[in-house]
Formats: sequence, structure tokens, C-alpha cells
Amino acid sequence: DFQGIKIYVNPGHGGYDGANDRNIVTIPYALNDTLGFWESYSNLQKGLALRDLLQANGATVIMSRTLNRDVDDRSLSEIAEEANANNVDAFLSIHSNAVGTNTGTNYPLLLFHGTDTEPTVAASIPMAQAAWPRLIANQLTPWTAYTTSSNIRGDLSFYGNTSGLGVLRPLTVPGFLAECSFHDYGPEAHRLLSKDYKKLDAVSLHRYFCDYFQVDLPSTGVIAGSIKGFNERIKNSKYVYKVGTDDQWLPLNGAKVKLMNAAGDSLDLCQVDTLYNGIFAFYNLQPGSYKLHFEAVNHEAKDTTVTVTAATTTYTKMWLVNPTLPVEEV
Repeated sequence: DFQGIKIYVNPGHGGYDGANDRNIVTIPYALNDTLGFWESYSNLQKGLALRDLLQANGATVIMSRTLNRDVDDRSLSEIAEEANANNVDAFLSIHSNAVGTNTGTNYPLLLFHGTDTEPTVAASIPMAQAAWPRLIANQLTPWTAYTTSSNIRGDLSFYGNTSGLGVLRPLTVPGFLAECSFHDYGPEAHRLLSKDYKKLDAVSLHRYFCDYFQVDLPSTGVIAGSIKGFNERIKNSKYVYKVGTDDQWLPLNGAKVKLMNAAGDSLDLCQVDTLYNGIFAFYNLQPGSYKLHFEAVNHEAKDTTVTVTAATTTYTKMWLVNPTLPVEEV
């Protein structure tokens, strides 16, 4: 396990502060509504879920913050110096990315301090390299680049300057900053409102730490997926999707997924939220065969069978037909 290993987790930003945070308008929430998407809160939920997974494996976890208040938005140098003072074995700053407009751009970016070929702390590169395949394995979002290559950069090279990122610049311990996806891609902002979607990133990052520190991976697996209308496209100015992707189909708010064993005995029930993402997940499942039953109001129910393997997320995308609407040819 992680006994004797210290990991510093920095959920980027802090507090619902538009001056140092990113707030995205979503279908149910207007600008500045604290119930909507804020990068600070999204980063924190991922960080807390990751902390719990690591601590359950015996790791010592230090977090830069555990609440989302303005007072928790600490100076970047202070955060880095705290990691240094505790001589942690790994530093991770959790973020999501943005280009300022909804262009459909969406892919991860991992940044370490230094140039692309010369990190200031040598171990930062292999750490980022171990994390990349775990993050890019997410099948619930349409990646627009780097599906067959990695996007791991030195911050000096990436930004073309001699200072780099404030939270990485003072580090004397190994670590990196993870931009897990682009939150200003409308459908992704809605997915990031899902508690399960954020936890799935934490699961991926936990597996990365297991890979890097050669700790036994979990003996259990995860089933995760999305439920959308088979013959219903979503049309909303706050949800501009990448043409030709699965994001064109309407996420089914409030849909239910029943988890059963191979014999058909009910094990668990997951209900999708009402925030236009369609995301569901089941955790800590023993390897083997499972059945899923999907249903949503005004839609035809459907069943499928999935196989769970250890330390893996089995992705299941389901489309349900609304019988009152014509079926479009895709």
C-alpha cells in the first residue's frame, strides 16, 4: 500500500470568485450562481475524492484546501512551499482548462516546471507520463486531440517565458499540474456538474499513483456510462456540441440504472442527476459479469450485459428511444 508515501493534492483556485476562478453558464444555472459550474468547486470535489481513495490505501495526504471559500484561495508560492516543507513524494495540482470561448476544444494537458526536455525536478516527467494514459482513457467525453499521443509539456516551453506557473515554479519536490479537460466546452461543463463524473477523474488519478509508486492496484472495478435519447438531439445555446460526436444527443435527466448480478439479482440503483449530463457510475465491483437495466420517463427501457475487470472502468453508453418521436437516420 502507500504506507510511508506522502502526496500533496492542490485543488486549483478557491472560493466562488470570478477574479480568480472560471464560472461557466449551464442550462439550469445563470452566471455567478454558486450551484453552477465553478472550476474551484469542481477541482475541490476531485481532490477530496482522490484524498479519500489514497488515504484508504494508507497514504499520507496533504491538501492545500478542503473547503471552497475565498480565504482558502492561498498564494501559489505558499502552496508550493508547503509541499516542499513536508518533503512530499509527489505533488499534484488539479485543474480544468479553458480557451475563453466554446470552440469544441477538449483534451488533457499535463504541465511540469521547466522546459520540455529539462524539468527542474527530474521525476516530474515520469510522474506525468504515468498519469497520461489513465486520464486519456476517459471514454465519456469526446477528445479532439492527443488520442494517440501525449500532451505533456514543460511550463517554460508551453508558455514561452522564463517564469512558468506560479504553483510549480518554487517546487523542489516532483510533481505536475493536470488540466483534465476543457470546461468551456459546453457539454463538458455539464458533465463536470456530475458528482460521479468528477469522482471518475479521481479514480483515474488514484490508479496513476498506484502505477507510479508500484502499489497494488484495486482488486475491484468500476462501471460508468451515459444515458441519452436515441432520437432526440439537444438544442440549447448553453450546450453547443462538437458536430458528429455523441454530445449531440439529449442527456436523459433523472434516468435510472439498476445494477444486477449475472443471475439477475438486484445489487444497486443509480439515478442520473437533472443537470444535462446523463452520467452514472457504480464503484467497488468485484470482477465478473453484470447486467444493467436502463429506464427513463417517456422512453423505452433497455438492458445490457457488461464485464468488470479489476482496476478498470468499463464504459457503457446507452441510448433510449422516445416512441413518440421519429427515429432520425444518423
